[in-house]
Amino acid sequence: LFVTPFGIDTELFKKHAYSKKKTIVVGTTKGFGYTYGTDILIQTFAETLKTSKLNVNLLLMGGGDARQYIDLAESLGILDYLEVRDHVAHSNLVHHLNEIDIFVAFSRSESFGVCVLEASSCEIPVITSDVGGLPEVVANGESGYAVDLRNINALAEKIHELITDEPQRVRMGRKGREFVKEFYSWNDSVAIMRKAYAKTIKGFHSKGIK
Repeated sequence: LFVTPFGIDTELFKKHAYSKKKTIVVGTTKGFGYTYGTDILIQTFAETLKTSKLNVNLLLMGGGDARQYIDLAESLGILDYLEVRDHVAHSNLVHHLNEIDIFVAFSRSESFGVCVLEASSCEIPVITSDVGGLPEVVANGESGYAVDLRNINALAEKIHELITDEPQRVRMGRKGREFVKEFYSWNDSVAIMRKAYAKTIKGFHSKGIK
């Protein structure tokens, strides 16, 4: 049995140097929808703002109908803190990711979590729900946090922690890139696939199968 993880191009997805900005950006590229927990993210961000009067914005990127979530943000009084962008081409995604200081993925269901690894590869600390395959792509407590989605207060506390602790953001971001390079690099994934093919072919030949 060969387990081949989804590979990340760490030479493409890496940290870009931008001029120092005053606003902390909490963001996601998960798109809009119930499955992706967009409503939970907006509610959590609103809860975070209750305890944090820092200069912080929420950036939502991805496909889907955003209208109901914009309405939700307005009803919670955080519309001025929200920026919504349409789907971003994957070839240009890294530039948008590098605008984010804290990446969040609050999915209610998730098979893996490629976008989390792409963010980690860019040295962005991550906060995710603890469902499906998301805990696999987070070194919990090191590259970020995987938190119970039902506990909005805990989610808000983790966001607040990273907003207010820049050294922690830097440490977790660097650890995230190390984590991706060690376990999810594109080259390693290809090497595993090549090994799987080679061993399978060798097994066929040993049985006289051409």
